[in-house]
This record gives sequence, C-alpha cells and structure tokens, in this order.
Amino acid sequence: MLLSTLDEGVTAKLKEYTCIQVNHHKEVPKTIAEMQNQGWHLHTYQATGYGADVKHYLLFEKGD
Repeated sequence: MLLSTLDEGVTAKLKEYTCIQVNHHKEVPKTIAEMQNQGWHLHTYQATGYGADVKHYLLFEKGD
C-alpha cells in the first residue's frame, strides 16, 4: 500500500494498480488466478479489437 501526503499532517492510503494485456481470451482466467495468488484483485476488464485481433486488458488493484 502506498502512502501519500496531501497536505501538512494529512496522509492518505493509496491503492496500487497494475494493468495486464492478454492476447487470447483463454488466458484471461489463468491470469486472474495467478494475480489473485499474488494478492491482487480484478478491478476492471476490457476487450478491444475485432476478429482475430482482440486484446484483453485486466486492471488489478491491491490495498484497502
């Protein structure tokens, strides 16, 4: 967890985020399981592209 000082004497807890690109939908569940084992939680999922050129983006978060 990251801490940030907003103003004098005010500290905020910040979550950590990481984005993973997956090139095939069959890799998505495996990637989620691996990240959860490392303490990350899936925040959002987005698929972009068309046909054979679809990319899957998984945004993970860690912290309170």
